[in-house]
Amino acid sequence: MPRVAAGAMPPGGAVAAGPQDITAVMHLLNSSSEDEQATAAWQLANMLVADDNGDLTQQVISEPSGLLRVAQLMSSSSSSSSSSSSSSSSNSSRGRLQEATAITFSFLSRAGQKAKRRIASTPGALAGLVQVLASSNQFAQMAAAHTLRNLADGGLALQRQIAAEPQAVERLVQLLSSSSQGVQEEAAGAVSNLADGGSALQQQIADVPEAVAKLVQLLGSSSSQGVQWQAAEALCNLARGGLALRRRVAAEPGTVERLVQLLSSTSQDVQQAAAVALRHLGGGVSHCCTLEQQIAAVPGVVEQLVQLLDSSSLGVQEAAAGALSGMNSHDLTEQQQDTAALQALERVLLLLHSSSQDVHAAAAETLCYLTAGAWAAQQIAAKPGAIERLVQLMSSSSCQRVQEEAAAALCNLAGGGLPFVKQVAAVPGAVAGLVQLLASSNHRVQVAAAYTLSNLAFGGSLLQQQIAAVPGAVERLVQLLASSSQGVQGAAAAALCSLARGDVTLQQQIADVPGAVAGLRALLGSSHLGAHVAAAMALNHLAQGSLSLPERQAADVAALVPAPPSTAAAAAAAAMLVPTAAAGAAAPTNPAAAAATPAAAPPPPAAAAAAALPATAGLAAAGAAVTVADAAAELTARVQAARLSRQRQELGTAQGQPSSLNAVRLSRGRDTKRSRGSSGQDSCSEP
Repeated sequence: MPRVAAGAMPPGGAVAAGPQDITAVMHLLNSSSEDEQATAAWQLANMLVADDNGDLTQQVISEPSGLLRVAQLMSSSSSSSSSSSSSSSSNSSRGRLQEATAITFSFLSRAGQKAKRRIASTPGALAGLVQVLASSNQFAQMAAAHTLRNLADGGLALQRQIAAEPQAVERLVQLLSSSSQGVQEEAAGAVSNLADGGSALQQQIADVPEAVAKLVQLLGSSSSQGVQWQAAEALCNLARGGLALRRRVAAEPGTVERLVQLLSSTSQDVQQAAAVALRHLGGGVSHCCTLEQQIAAVPGVVEQLVQLLDSSSLGVQEAAAGALSGMNSHDLTEQQQDTAALQALERVLLLLHSSSQDVHAAAAETLCYLTAGAWAAQQIAAKPGAIERLVQLMSSSSCQRVQEEAAAALCNLAGGGLPFVKQVAAVPGAVAGLVQLLASSNHRVQVAAAYTLSNLAFGGSLLQQQIAAVPGAVERLVQLLASSSQGVQGAAAAALCSLARGDVTLQQQIADVPGAVAGLRALLGSSHLGAHVAAAMALNHLAQGSLSLPERQAADVAALVPAPPSTAAAAAAAAMLVPTAAAGAAAPTNPAAAAATPAAAPPPPAAAAAAALPATAGLAAAGAAVTVADAAAELTARVQAARLSRQRQELGTAQGQPSSLNAVRLSRGRDTKRSRGSSGQDSCSEP
């Protein structure tokens, strides 16, 4: 998150003043004497330092002519102070004037959004500040960089306006090599805040020659913790710009190693910034497994992150938990996995009882990481109260990020097999809490809840009935089939598919919900492979279990299934897709044999047509010879393929387990930029 610098203290100390003094000083700025101008500028700067209640600052901000005059003097002093024809006394006055006007702007830039916008809109102000960055006066450079740093905290419009100023970004990058640590810190802070403005600005900064290299150098070469802090935050923000930028930052020699070293800093700000940077460099997604492996390979990284879970700073705890969650189990050696699980588990479970919702979310996210391994999942499930606390946070937290991460942790546990499913479902309020989250306004929360219900429903008929018995459970899942998010549609279809595996009564309950069959049919044409396959499988279950379903849908089949070559071929294809009414066995697989077998009573036309619905989902051409078993086999292949591609979908990523076809694992990758707290993760304190 952008940081607002404190400002440079002008020489001479603070001077108490009133509105009339400000008016007099502003008048003196119009003097023709450079000495008087410089003196007036310093007086103004000192008055702003002493302005504890902000009244004088607001007076200056509210006078556009005054701001314009300060900007004019700053620009003129910058353009003429380097002139060789000027006398030494004249250059001295202009140098003092340049420094004083830059410091004046630095204090004004702290007065809120209105002040930032007024400064940026003052003609010549930004150009003058960029000119001062090239000054030989390091105090003036520091004040100008500080002002730009604060202005860049004013939102995307101001960030873009600064970055569009010729040479602004380039000169800030140059100042990263200054001999003054104060200048380095302010320049790094300005770069960091600009890099918080999105991918275009991140790319613009990274494209400046030596920008990344200089930031990495500051991580290890500077003795100033403030410089290290701002450099780490700048690299963190750059790493949020996408896979290419993450690789570019990580490829700079020493980046990962120096960030890991900073985890042991005595400054909590530095520790937090380094941990968040490591998290974003890894990215938590499969695309970046090589980067995550690079981070995990640094000696001591897991141990140091685990130690930070005991920090007295909630921000450090959250950042460390997030960094651990970003390292998927496949990125760590077996020894590291055991170390991480053993050392982190107790600490993470304690963090679930923190007073901070952000820490709750990060701890739950870390549990998602730990549950990626069966051994760690067993340890978590065996801890008294662990699952209960996750259910409590999921159900009672007012923070959507906590809801999402807690539900996702439960999803991963429930994806570990029947014992885990039963343990999660047995917690009072677990199923009801998940159903409640289906009504969330947050798509990611809905995805996590629906997939968790899907995993629970795969535990057998008793659990399916338990879920379906919760008021509104089936109805809400059906409503989500029409969500604007394909990820939500896929998760809801998966849950309905798992429920539809139950008995005829449950299948009938689903089919009777208004819009259920129509919603599933609509998803057969979805470009989201997970939604497409889950809907087809759900319809297959419903069609086999409910006679009223095909009867209701008979009139709609013609719109979905292209007309076959002949009536005989259609009857043969239908016969091969529908089990016989008497024994439930598959019909003959040969079209000719099916047509020539008078002993077998043909299925009801409506039932045959409805059973052909799954075949319309790209599983088999209309009229082709395919059995229910064949369709199921192809569906299985589609589901397995869907698990590999689902991580590229908008919300959540599902990774299946070979031993459990319908189980879903949610990974915690975050490529998409979302509102962030100071640690760079989603903040529960922000709207």
